[in-house]
Amino acid sequence: MKWEPSRRMQLIDIDENLWAVEQQFPLGMGLELPVRSHVVRLPDGGLLLFSPIPTLPGLKDAIDALGPVRALIAQSSFHHLGLEPALAAWPEAKLYGPVELLGKRRDLPFESGLHEAPEPLWSGVIDQHVVEGAPRLGEVAFFHRPTSTLLLCDLVFNVQRPRRAWSRFVLGLTGSWGHFGFSRLIRTTFTDRTALRRSMDALLAWKPARVALTHGAPVEQDATARLEAAFASIRPD
Repeated sequence: MKWEPSRRMQLIDIDENLWAVEQQFPLGMGLELPVRSHVVRLPDGGLLLFSPIPTLPGLKDAIDALGPVRALIAQSSFHHLGLEPALAAWPEAKLYGPVELLGKRRDLPFESGLHEAPEPLWSGVIDQHVVEGAPRLGEVAFFHRPTSTLLLCDLVFNVQRPRRAWSRFVLGLTGSWGHFGFSRLIRTTFTDRTALRRSMDALLAWKPARVALTHGAPVEQDATARLEAAFASIRPD
């Protein structure tokens, strides 16, 4: 599977000091899935790049114009293919990821694993929560306080309509498009629903005004209510 930069790849302005970059992820056999990286600018002007996609360095000049890149953050155990290209583009940036990913990618120079307490670099601006009950997923959720935005990676999708009919058919079989919520594939990672429910309640307690996703469009209206509805199927064991 080869990633190729799209001519239309650009920074998408989401809110003050918050941007996204979207690319189609090639799944093979003509299948593709939209995937997003998010860029957050801290009060000191430094940038955090969340779940960098492999082609993100194609926008290096535009990103550098926003500020110096301080950190590259993998949000789940599944999103690591873009870390090496991003490190090559921004070698001074510190690398962070879920604890599960550190064991999976021992070849990468992680500064540390992500735990419940935010790193000093973004503490006070961004809160975080390690999602329990799905260790293989290794998801870490982030809450950008200034914009009341919840940043999620693979936990939920909001892919409204894939561009290709074949993608719509195959992704439809896995429940990966047409609704805001869990895909069937992600549900297979759930091992402890009691713990997962605790995490869902922790995310809802932030009362986000927006949910920004790695897969699909952000939820801009009634975000907390829609998130609660998406999480409703998770009941304690």
